[in-house]
Amino acid sequence: MRTLLIGLSGADWKTLDTIRAKTRLPFLSKLESSGTRSDCHGLAPFVPEISWATVLTGNRPWRHCALHRTMNSDVPLIWDYFSKADYQTICIGWPKPLCHRHGISITEEFFKKSGTNDTFSELENDLADLQVDENSLDPNIIRLLCPSLTAESAGRDPKAGRLARSIAHHYSIHNTACSLLETEKWDFAAVHFPIFEHFHTDFGNHLFAPELVPIAEKERYQGLSSNLFKLFDLLLSQLLRDVLENTRIFIVSPYSAIALTAPGMLLASGKGIKSGIRVPDASIVHITPSILHACEVQATEPFQGIPIHDWFDGQAEIHQSILQDSPDSSRLPSPHQLPSNLSSWYLGIDLYESGFPHEALNFLKTAHNSLPESAAIAYWLARCQFRIGHSDAAITTCEIIHDHAIESTSCQFFLGVLALENGQYDQALSFLRQAHEIPETRLYLAAALLATGNLQEAIQLIHQQIREDPNALAWLILGRCQFEFSLYESAADAARNSIRIDAQCLDAWNLLKCSLEKIAKNSTEEAIARRQFDLLMNQQAPRKSWQSNTEIRTNLISSNNFSRITYSKVRCGEEARANLILNLRHPPTANEWHQRVWRLENPTRLIGAALIQKVEPDQSAAIHLNFQPRLLGSDSARFMLEELLEELGNLGIKQTEILTSRRMPWETLLAPHSYKWTGCDELWSGIDVRAGQSRYSNSRMKNSHRLIGWKSRAIENKDWETIRKWSVGGGYLPESRLTNFQNQLDPDASGVVESPNGLEGVLVATRYGMQQIIQFMGACPERKGHWPIASWLLFERFGNVGRAHPHGDVAVMTTCPVRAPYASALARRFGGSIVETIHRFST
Repeated sequence: MRTLLIGLSGADWKTLDTIRAKTRLPFLSKLESSGTRSDCHGLAPFVPEISWATVLTGNRPWRHCALHRTMNSDVPLIWDYFSKADYQTICIGWPKPLCHRHGISITEEFFKKSGTNDTFSELENDLADLQVDENSLDPNIIRLLCPSLTAESAGRDPKAGRLARSIAHHYSIHNTACSLLETEKWDFAAVHFPIFEHFHTDFGNHLFAPELVPIAEKERYQGLSSNLFKLFDLLLSQLLRDVLENTRIFIVSPYSAIALTAPGMLLASGKGIKSGIRVPDASIVHITPSILHACEVQATEPFQGIPIHDWFDGQAEIHQSILQDSPDSSRLPSPHQLPSNLSSWYLGIDLYESGFPHEALNFLKTAHNSLPESAAIAYWLARCQFRIGHSDAAITTCEIIHDHAIESTSCQFFLGVLALENGQYDQALSFLRQAHEIPETRLYLAAALLATGNLQEAIQLIHQQIREDPNALAWLILGRCQFEFSLYESAADAARNSIRIDAQCLDAWNLLKCSLEKIAKNSTEEAIARRQFDLLMNQQAPRKSWQSNTEIRTNLISSNNFSRITYSKVRCGEEARANLILNLRHPPTANEWHQRVWRLENPTRLIGAALIQKVEPDQSAAIHLNFQPRLLGSDSARFMLEELLEELGNLGIKQTEILTSRRMPWETLLAPHSYKWTGCDELWSGIDVRAGQSRYSNSRMKNSHRLIGWKSRAIENKDWETIRKWSVGGGYLPESRLTNFQNQLDPDASGVVESPNGLEGVLVATRYGMQQIIQFMGACPERKGHWPIASWLLFERFGNVGRAHPHGDVAVMTTCPVRAPYASALARRFGGSIVETIHRFST
């Protein structure tokens, strides 16, 4: 009996079921009816490469250490077990470091290098002929996928080129797999297809957020979603056509392309596997043990996962013990041995989630010291510190998150979870209710409600969570609620479901043990639960009361190549915090950008930045300035601003324009230095050009500009002198930017409007893919009464109004309403909304 593992990056049952509601996927439906399906839950830190390594090893990241294209070579991958048992193996399309050490292996790099692989040169000549690129891909395939996509549109749209490359890549892997499975001897094969991940990158909104897709793009790619999945179903049937009868099939995706934290999919079919059922959700760490169990292959190394017994005929109870294993210094790399500081963060998260916060602490500290301003890293470090009882250090770390909390919903969520860890349940409820937009909030909000005795509301939230994403924590909280209501049978079932997903969850085993003790029926399972709980209690750090532990101080940020100035001045109310400033490397010269960064201690984090450009010959400077919102009203902000302006004055800069993201409280902060608000630039969201055409045709302005002698046309060389006078001379653009726009001009979208009196208006636009950017829109300053008419005629040309196809899908514009109110009104009329405002202050 052969075994075939198919890896699908970015596939999930939610997407597949949505597609199957619209069109038939006969082969996939046939496999599902003859096998078992479930959702596949990932593990933090939810990084694709790490998740795949967990799938293929049956171990958590702290054991396999598959971080940044490296991994622990002592931890076998699933095909290594088959090879050691003298089975013939083939692996196709897997990325590094998930490389096969025996048998036939065609790595992902082979397909990226157009069929060259030095390791298996004897196969190169045969396999090279099977490779497909976007130039050799049959155009009829793209026509079948996108019947409305024209050659002209495809030439303009970068998404069309990426789609063609993705389809060609899939065909290359498919052709190679079909050839090797047909011509080579094999007992186990593993093939990896990334097509769904590629599809969701560019076209995911077509399925789940169609309101965000421009109308013209919808028209070009109408039917693509259904047609792509039909193509995959057809190619899957071709791949398995000759091997289906005598092969066990396992289709696995460890994550959804919608969100890396969302569950992927599992589908198992073949001898010994139940048919036509859905089993409780499973974790990615259980997949390799389950496949080896199904194939009766003896594992030579211990796993941290366990077989998913619900897959198999006649096995429904949990009988197998979990791995008695814990990290120690001899088995873990030191933080300085890891390839990147992000690797330290990932490893620290996994150790914490595995129940080893003491071992996680140094890795999280290393990551925090490298990025002290990161709220996400500070969140995990603070959780770890609370867990091991270092509450004072954790509260200090939380200051970093408070810096961001005014504007960040994610930080509200972080603070809510940390308050929950700290036993501050009312505060946790306050923060978590403000972060309701984040999907994970429901879980922790239910936990806080449970802790405060609001069981009914907690159960309602958890039932909603389990319907949408039944992960291990959701089952655990539901079980705890049921236990409080004396529903011990239900609590035991919930605990079992939590253990199926996370077999090393100490709290789940404890809930199962306590529930079974209350039921007093199954003495064998009760004994197993008690033994597993005792085992994990010996391995993992239990949650302790935060008041009873001592403080540990975090390390200061490590030195780097920037020179620093330490100011000894301490302002009132700053609790003796010193300001450390990254010094300018040399005095600024003309048109050269420089950066300055401010840092605060206790805890160490970056709290402000300035980008400075000196402009000649008038000794002026433009400064983009940003401080953490929480500190804008503090003495620190005033002190940093004073030092910056004093230094610029010493450099001979006589006039400064400061640009900020908000008007208040910057206006108050800058007023003592004689700066006044002079206006703001607005960056508008993408305007759907096709929708704009429709609004335009229904507008009362349509007939108001039918004046004799008025017309719009393309920009000609003779027009640039007038454009320069209106833009550069009017102070809207520097000469260098206008020159860049002239070189990058989109001639179809740009244009001028002229009347018998001469030029009335101009629109300068550039292009990025199917996005058009209005870089400058101006009108004759002497004839302000003609500005509305000129603006509408310019947009008529820009949007290709009245034609079958607009020049682009989305228009983006930046406008200052104080200087150009008609451009602002135009953007609003055609469906735009402000996404960013830049306020200007000058002396």
